[in-house]
Amino acid sequence: MVMKLFTLLYTLLISAYGLAGQDAAQPTAAQKSRYISTIGEVVSMDAAAKQVKVKTDKGEEFTIPLQDRTSYLRMPPGEKELSKATRIEPKDISVGDRVLARTPAGTEGPTLGPAASIIVMTKADLAQYHEKSRAEWEKRGTVGTVASLDPATKSITISVSGLTPKDSKSIILDPEDKVVYRRYAPGSAKFQDAKPSTFADIKVGDRVRVLGDKNEDGTHIKPEEIVTGTFRTIAATIISIDPATNSMKVNDLTTKKPVIVKINADSSIKRLPPMMSNMLARMQNPGATGQGGEGGPRGGGPGGGRPAGAGAAAGPGGGEGGGPGRGGFGGGMRGGAANLPQMIERLPQITLADLKPGDALVISGAAGNDATELTAITAIAGVEPILTAPSKDGGRSAVSGNWNFGDIGLPQ
Repeated sequence: MVMKLFTLLYTLLISAYGLAGQDAAQPTAAQKSRYISTIGEVVSMDAAAKQVKVKTDKGEEFTIPLQDRTSYLRMPPGEKELSKATRIEPKDISVGDRVLARTPAGTEGPTLGPAASIIVMTKADLAQYHEKSRAEWEKRGTVGTVASLDPATKSITISVSGLTPKDSKSIILDPEDKVVYRRYAPGSAKFQDAKPSTFADIKVGDRVRVLGDKNEDGTHIKPEEIVTGTFRTIAATIISIDPATNSMKVNDLTTKKPVIVKINADSSIKRLPPMMSNMLARMQNPGATGQGGEGGPRGGGPGGGRPAGAGAAAGPGGGEGGGPGRGGFGGGMRGGAANLPQMIERLPQITLADLKPGDALVISGAAGNDATELTAITAIAGVEPILTAPSKDGGRSAVSGNWNFGDIGLPQ
């Protein structure tokens, strides 16, 4: 999201002032030789020494000298017109702010040439913007799976699942020319790694999060932004945990094959409270009693008590975005079926140290080219009652594609 904002800002700079740099689209040779642009976070700011140190998203650090002629502008996040920027002083720049520094080309190494201009998005402004954006996605966002595509009209039909199959419904996205498409990078669980894309990049079976207004009966959405990606969701039991690599080896309960699950700073690990897990199991089958008592059986472990055939893989799941969950974990749970991701979002975060071999998990992550590895977006523990609960028709696991545990994250 931050890089998207600065890409927009940089484009505005080029069009407004004829500036160019290393990231410009097809710059002329003259433009390319004049300036380079460095985007990153302020590590230190020394107005007296007239220099600012910036760390880029690639981890490189550069010291940028300042001069009397350096211009300083504060740009509000989300604005599309450079006229909205206000002039500031060097003292107004703080550690943690995001900056775009334009410096003369031809300087190499950790110290660049003196800055001609510094464009700033303050840490406070960005935090406020992100919170507003996240709230907007929660309120007006919908998550589903691409069911069909119409290249002629560029309309997309998505399947939005509830807690049970009968809660599922189809919604048609009617994109306009101004819709913004973004797509998760293969194997990445980071929203900031999502790249600009097009309708042509979307495939049937993709997971999608769309921001837009619904019509009165909720069957159509006019999207403003569509974010897609290829994700996997599996039900598994932990074989081993490796704190050194921040990963765990799990047994995929469908394929019966091991998968290495990688955990990074953007991964979310939560544990369902026993009451919530048992409630979800009973919703799959009202006759289910929430096997396993408080914590459920240790799936896949010795004496785990897992019934034959239990533990099918969780499908990509579904569920609409929306406001705060309704009804807590009690009788209002069905009414708040679409808000399961928000309920889980509010659960406290746990770490790998809180898990142990034998624990059962539902893991959603970004699918890469290697089926034996998965980068976790969400890993949910405490799911034993759900995985062991028989479905109403006597079939296999209760998960069976109807549980949305957050496989496609909100913008960060």
